[in-house]
Amino acid sequence: MTFRSRLTHWKARLESRAGLRKIAANMGWLLLDNFLRLGLGLFVGVWVARYLGPGAFGMLNYATALVAIATPFAALGIGNLLVRDMLKNPERIPVYLGTSLVMRLTASIFATIVLLVVVRGTRPDDWQAFWLVLVSSLGMIAQSFDGLEFYYQSKVMSKYVVWSKNAAVVLCAIFKVLAVTHSQPLLVFALIGLVELVVSTAIMLVIYVRQGNSLSAWSWSWERGQALLKESWPLIIGLAGALLNMRIGQVIIGDYIDNEALGNYSAAVRISEIWLMIPGVLGASIFPAIVKLKERDEAAYRRSVIRIFISMFAIAMVFSFTVSALSPWIVNLLYGSQYQDAAKILSVHIWSGVPYFSTFVFAQVFYVEGLTKMFFYSSLIAPIITIGSTLVFVKSHGAVGVAGAALLTNVFNAVYSAAVMQYKVSFFTRKS
Repeated sequence: MTFRSRLTHWKARLESRAGLRKIAANMGWLLLDNFLRLGLGLFVGVWVARYLGPGAFGMLNYATALVAIATPFAALGIGNLLVRDMLKNPERIPVYLGTSLVMRLTASIFATIVLLVVVRGTRPDDWQAFWLVLVSSLGMIAQSFDGLEFYYQSKVMSKYVVWSKNAAVVLCAIFKVLAVTHSQPLLVFALIGLVELVVSTAIMLVIYVRQGNSLSAWSWSWERGQALLKESWPLIIGLAGALLNMRIGQVIIGDYIDNEALGNYSAAVRISEIWLMIPGVLGASIFPAIVKLKERDEAAYRRSVIRIFISMFAIAMVFSFTVSALSPWIVNLLYGSQYQDAAKILSVHIWSGVPYFSTFVFAQVFYVEGLTKMFFYSSLIAPIITIGSTLVFVKSHGAVGVAGAALLTNVFNAVYSAAVMQYKVSFFTRKS
């Protein structure tokens, strides 16, 4: 090996390590963000749940579940597509940000109107539900600026997103504590949730402008908007199906049983979903690196994905077994005896994380390999499985049956994703 080739080799290694350090630092910021927000959210959320009681807590979660189901139609599934485009064409970032804002703002307003019509139609005499859904829906409009979050992801500079969200979380956690100590009504807690999203967006905008960027440089591109929608519509359906799978159970419990049962189910789900932050953190930090690795080395790209899958599967199994075994103690410690029915629900629902972790890893491959349209088919089948099994199980096993239905659907999604990867691109057997 000549001196020049050695120099090139060591330069490549140093650049690679620098890139890894940048990814690790970015992941660290995202982990800090999620641990702080979820840790503080759990602590304050438990206090709020104890104060409200299962009935009122269930009512609040009924409204947020409806809004969650509508959120994919407001977000339009363009997040990872924006990251990909910003990485490929950084000079067009203002166009991508402006186009994203217009698209998401329009979709959010439309989704809010649809939700309000649905609530008035299904609960014509329940004005409390109407106002709770209205306030929660306005959060979708506040999130129309989330293109900035994907901008910082593409730059591997997620610390700015962390600063914005954590500042809002801490501020609103204080508001919630004050609301509890001053015995405020249920609607106030929904309003505080809206304030958190507005404050987070405002801080992110200030940071963006203070870095020398200009909002006036953002521009709308009809051509780019059409292209994004053409590519993202399967993702919209897919994300809608995923959130329908996660939240429709809460809606069914509220309608078929009562708000108290929904409060217990929601308390269990809050604990179960805390650790689901890990796939999101990994996806936000590793996805840009996976895209680049795919372009450089196909075999290394596939090996990396499989290693990530094995690691996450092992973590999920250990965590699920531990929480399932300790569920009575965990629920009693956090929520008290009034939520004792949540323990059985948690012991079943926590296992949904195992197939969920697998599906999330495989979804990254779908983005990279251009298989996003395959989300469409699973999004048609999975909600049918969820709704059908939920309606059957809720009659015989109540809220615990709803948790079992969620687990069943997540298993289907994981098996389907692996099968598509193998059938379409021979991911697990393709030779280097």
